[in-house]
Amino acid sequence: MSGSDDEKKDSGTVPEYKFFGDGATAGYSFGLDGDAAQPANPALNTNLPDWFASATTPGVVSNYSAGATPAAKADPVNNPGRATYQAPPALPELTDRPALKALPPLTDLAALPDLPTLPDLAPLPDLPASARYQPASTGYQPASTGYQPPTAPAMPVGPKPLPQSVSQSAAPPMPAVRRTEAAGRAKPLDLAADSRFSGLNLPAELATTVERIFSLNDLDFNGFVDFSEITKMLEGEELTASEKQFVLLIYQVGKKIVAERPIDHGVVPVMSKQDFKLAFASILKDVMPTLAAGAPPASITASGLPAQPAVGQPFRPTVYAEEDYPLGSIKAQAVRLGTMGDAYFAAALVSLIDLHPRSIMRMINLAADQCFTVTFPGMHGKTLDLLPPRAEEIMHYGLAQKYGYWYPLLEKAFGMYVAQRHKLASSMEHGKDPLARVAQAIEALTNGQIGTLVVADFNPEALRQYILDVLSKGKIMVAMSTDNISQASTIAGAAPLPSKPYAVQGFDQNSNKMIVRGVGTVNLSNLDEAVLRLSAEEFVHYFKTIFYEKEAERPIVGGPDPHAVSNPATGMNHWRKLPEQ
Repeated sequence: MSGSDDEKKDSGTVPEYKFFGDGATAGYSFGLDGDAAQPANPALNTNLPDWFASATTPGVVSNYSAGATPAAKADPVNNPGRATYQAPPALPELTDRPALKALPPLTDLAALPDLPTLPDLAPLPDLPASARYQPASTGYQPASTGYQPPTAPAMPVGPKPLPQSVSQSAAPPMPAVRRTEAAGRAKPLDLAADSRFSGLNLPAELATTVERIFSLNDLDFNGFVDFSEITKMLEGEELTASEKQFVLLIYQVGKKIVAERPIDHGVVPVMSKQDFKLAFASILKDVMPTLAAGAPPASITASGLPAQPAVGQPFRPTVYAEEDYPLGSIKAQAVRLGTMGDAYFAAALVSLIDLHPRSIMRMINLAADQCFTVTFPGMHGKTLDLLPPRAEEIMHYGLAQKYGYWYPLLEKAFGMYVAQRHKLASSMEHGKDPLARVAQAIEALTNGQIGTLVVADFNPEALRQYILDVLSKGKIMVAMSTDNISQASTIAGAAPLPSKPYAVQGFDQNSNKMIVRGVGTVNLSNLDEAVLRLSAEEFVHYFKTIFYEKEAERPIVGGPDPHAVSNPATGMNHWRKLPEQ
């Protein structure tokens, strides 16, 4: 660049800048060389392509111009298949201010020139099915698991409609304690008519237990037990664990019988007391055939030592063998002479067990230090503290596994009781008067007085009636056998042993004979504990004296009463309530 040019740059004057030269052709003046070197209207659109010249020529609008309007025909040469357009009226230049002012305002839309409309586009042609997108198939098929969702039980649609008015519907009857299956006609299973249950019997002890459990399940006291009552008892807390197992076995037998028989609609199967017994007897038939046939266990009929526990089974002695049901262990068979060897106390205790077995449970109590306290009614509230029996004492007794060791505890406590009142040796000597020895036992067990009856003073019928009268009042009775009884009669089991105390248990109405029980020992044969059934004539022949608990004397009306009795019907024994006189 020349120096003159630099000087012109540095000078403060700027050449004139023009946007357009004239209205027809656009021109630009960039002020590079000034007005002298550049013509006033330079031609900037020279040497351009043909399509640019046609686009900038006045009156010709390019096909690509936004302001084009469609023509009536298409141009088959330049643009085949595409319409030609004509330009709208040209707008004035921006420099022509008077022309710009003459234009209508933008808000006057009606005065604006019409804008061209775009041509209608034809819809796209439909593609053939082969050209359309099809997802690829993998060939996978899910494996079938066979699972079927459980169907929900049918729910009731809604509550039953109420009667139109309370007055129109009769008042429902008062419900009983519990109805049999709420509705339906009760039908006993009648297992006795089934040949599979014919000939099944239970021993007397088990039959009593079954009857007791049946009464617990008979919730509505109608003499029958249905399965809903059994279910409630199994789910409740009224039964012990062992009793629930007992009931569950009977329940399974009953359910099996019901499944075999067709039941009519509206009939509710129930079990009677006899059905209960036969169901349990059928269970014992496979386990213990002798019990199911009604025979006593071998441990009771065998002479000498009782059955021992099986090898390998641990044995833990307890006060009662059946801890859940102590009365099941308080039996006359559990009384065996032990270390004390007092047959008079044992005979009196057997008589008390037959009349009032619950009194034994009241005498024995477990202390906090795992010791026992024994309280005899004749001690007037005083107690005796005892340690549990030693292992050798349990083995010597021999019946702890079957009945518990409640009798050895009472026998030891009675020895302590006698020792506190008298010299033990003189009280237990063999030649001591039987009256005094029986009096000690009855006084300790009942806190009552003793009465004596000479058998020879009565004829057989009068003696029988007297004995029945005493036993009906719940009084203890012990008979002493005579001295001259032949050994052959005792071995045959037809007569008692000579000079031995026997507990009078009652009278058999069927055989019209008296029932007496002796007390044996573990070391001797079981002749001492034989149960004898004697007629009134035989009883008079074999026994000489009867000792019994006297009835309490009633106080004199209006006179002093040194022994105040709160209730004359209970006598002087505070441990039981006797029948009304």
